[in-house]
Amino acid sequence: MKLRLLPLLLTFSAPLAPVALAAPAVAETRPAIAGAWIARDYIPKSGVKFAMRGQVMFSGDRWSLTYAVLDDGKIQRTFAQVGSFTASGGALSLFGDVAMYPYAPAVEGLWEQPERYHLFGARDTQKPVNATASVSGDTLTLVFGSGSRMTFDRAGG
Repeated sequence: MKLRLLPLLLTFSAPLAPVALAAPAVAETRPAIAGAWIARDYIPKSGVKFAMRGQVMFSGDRWSLTYAVLDDGKIQRTFAQVGSFTASGGALSLFGDVAMYPYAPAVEGLWEQPERYHLFGARDTQKPVNATASVSGDTLTLVFGSGSRMTFDRAGG
């Protein structure tokens, strides 16, 4: 079958008026904490510095943190929590969905950690964990209200 192309004739009954085009939407600025961060070290309120393995991720209004604290290369405690967060400048309010704290005995610089598994209620019923976040290059530092400090390196950075 042979296709025939027919000319297309457009007619306008009124003169064309200029059309204002909307400017393209400005891309949302990526928050400095957005993305995945690889755990480096942990300094609890005791002031003793520990190596840490794991990661924290921030995406939209969601966060997750999974880590192990090491002493002489051995895991001394583990932790995992996911939830939502709000940020204002460097101030973070962290809300939980679920958290897991397996039992860990006390070691120098770390208190005993009782076993706890927690399902949180609705966000508006929670008291958030408050922290400050600062980013310097590819390093994220989180300082919690308890005085504990965690340092992370940007994944893929």
